Amino acid sequence: MNRYIEDTRIKISFVVLLSICLLVLPSCSRAPYKDKSYRKITPSEEISVEYSLLHQDGQILKIKFFNHSGKSYSYGNGYYVEYDYKGEWYTIPTDKVWGLIGNSYVAGREIVNTYDTREMYGQLSDGHYRFIQTVILYDYEDGEEIGKNTYDIAVEFYLEKENSFFGRYDEV
Repeated sequence: MNRYIEDTRIKISFVVLLSICLLVLPSCSRAPYKDKSYRKITPSEEISVEYSLLHQDGQILKIKFFNHSGKSYSYGNGYYVEYDYKGEWYTIPTDKVWGLIGNSYVAGREIVNTYDTREMYGQLSDGHYRFIQTVILYDYEDGEEIGKNTYDIAVEFYLEKENSFFGRYDEV
């Protein structure tokens, strides 16, 4: 009889331990942000632009935009940062608002801008991210706007323990 009670205790202990693991482990692998990205990134060759990370110092990004097209693109001060979790991109929420300033990426020109992502998103944890900016191409006929197309362009970057960059970059 003692052997039967001992076997039952072991089985119950095993079932309890397994139940705890099944309840706790899925919550450990949950994505850090709740909203998956809805953005479709436009390949740079599709709109004839080069958008690249020149340098990174922690969360300060120096990004180059070179417009190879014969058209000028407009952009504002706003940008988005998304986090890659197991191959899926997630939107990082922010309560900040951007000013509506109109800037231009002029045809055939290069512009280098510096962004401190801490201003919009605070301290980010280690991981794989992408910086996204929306650009607009306005269509005109006889001096009047007849339409516009918007494109999301992105540069990926990484943060690691010392918040330094690892991966590809070109020094200026």
